Amino acid sequence: MLWITPIVIQSIGLEAYGVWVLLQSVVGYYGFVDMGFRAALAQTITRNIARGEYEQVVRFIGSALPFMAKLGLGVVLLSTIAAWLIPRLVEMDPSVAHSLWIVIILQACGIAIGLITQPFNGVTVGLQRYDIAEFLGMATRTIWAVSIVIALKFSGNLLTFVSVSLAVTLLEAFVRVQRAVYLLPDLKNVKWKYRSDDLKELYGKGSWNFLIQISRQVLNMSSPLIVGVLFSARSVVPFALGSSLVDYGTKLIYQPTRMLYPTMVHLVCQDRMDELRSLFSNCVRLFTSIAIAYGIAAVYWSQQFLRLWLGDKEEYQYIFESAPWIVGVLSIRLVTMTFLETGNQLLLAHEELKYLAKLSMVEALPSLLLSIAIGSYFGPIGVAIGCLLPMLILAVLFYIPRFIDLLGIRTYGFITEVCVPLTAFGAMFLFAMHLYSRMAISPGNLFQFLLITAIPSSLMYLFLLPLVVDRKLILTFLAKISGWFKRNGQA
Repeated sequence: MLWITPIVIQSIGLEAYGVWVLLQSVVGYYGFVDMGFRAALAQTITRNIARGEYEQVVRFIGSALPFMAKLGLGVVLLSTIAAWLIPRLVEMDPSVAHSLWIVIILQACGIAIGLITQPFNGVTVGLQRYDIAEFLGMATRTIWAVSIVIALKFSGNLLTFVSVSLAVTLLEAFVRVQRAVYLLPDLKNVKWKYRSDDLKELYGKGSWNFLIQISRQVLNMSSPLIVGVLFSARSVVPFALGSSLVDYGTKLIYQPTRMLYPTMVHLVCQDRMDELRSLFSNCVRLFTSIAIAYGIAAVYWSQQFLRLWLGDKEEYQYIFESAPWIVGVLSIRLVTMTFLETGNQLLLAHEELKYLAKLSMVEALPSLLLSIAIGSYFGPIGVAIGCLLPMLILAVLFYIPRFIDLLGIRTYGFITEVCVPLTAFGAMFLFAMHLYSRMAISPGNLFQFLLITAIPSSLMYLFLLPLVVDRKLILTFLAKISGWFKRNGQA
């Protein structure tokens, strides 16, 4: 994305790119269609694999496939409504609006394919084979990026962009199925047959995951749409670029937090509470410290990065001026979300899905209303502030007290063990970054930007890492690396 976004903007134009961002927001709302079943699929398959019930896994996937196919068809049908509605709600160039309907339909087909093959993802999660999943994911994303760049050289329009994306989605779906069969060969015998008795647990978990899904779509996908409706498609661009910079940090952290779920389930089932507390404490400090460092660095360097990334053109000045402020607010939300997402795995491991769903719903509606209200007075940055405030309030009043209760520790112990180290780390990293930014020279290209900003920022983080991670873990990690070199040296 870092590589192709400037190419896409230059090829299809700011107007079409702003429309594309809006369509991505609409795609997020298609999550309503799956009714939370995607998350429930992964949870059910993971627990079956943990129990060694592989025949039940194959039978369950066979029941889920026709059900997910119906949901995919629902997405395509809803897209016809979106294709009629969006050009009438959002101000855009008539040339872009003319071909928008086919763009939306093609995009919906890709989503439908993803829904149908979704049950196979649960196998990867249950077996914890993230190595294979992430390697193949990187490969397909690379193919997508290269294909986009080549295609846009021949035909620089939004329809080309979406068509290539659909082709890569088909490839990704094929790889997803083959990956699952490789990990669990019994899936070769899977049969498409809807069995209601196999899906009872899916329905129960799906309903609560549906509520969580709704709230997350409102929180994560509605902001660009609100900016577009309140202002214009052009106003979405600085908000979207600022959001994308923060989103890179979210993707860096989100997957590792999700990986905690299977491990925590085992620890809870085996009543190994001391190990669970140690795992939670170290992981919440580690992941949140990464979010803090990334957010602070993004605020200090975002404007210079955007100038080098997009080119210092006069028409982009409004982007350079407003994006850093948006990045600042969204970075605070990133830190809070990282802290809570780690704790949410603890809630799920303790079968607290219902509690998590209720809190998610309580957060969603105020966020939506505040985004509209504050955004109306303060512009796009007000939309970001509106999403942040409810999350902060619920974190202090509800999430953290529940984490403390499930871990079986005192509030004072949680503060001293988790909050104080993170506060000290954040203060010291901010101070170091402020001093360095005043001394650093301005980079002339992206390579110099990496040398001047990214590498020193990473070194600052590593230097301050002992503030948030148990030193015993660091020493153990270094000992393992040393042992590996000794063994290979002797060989």
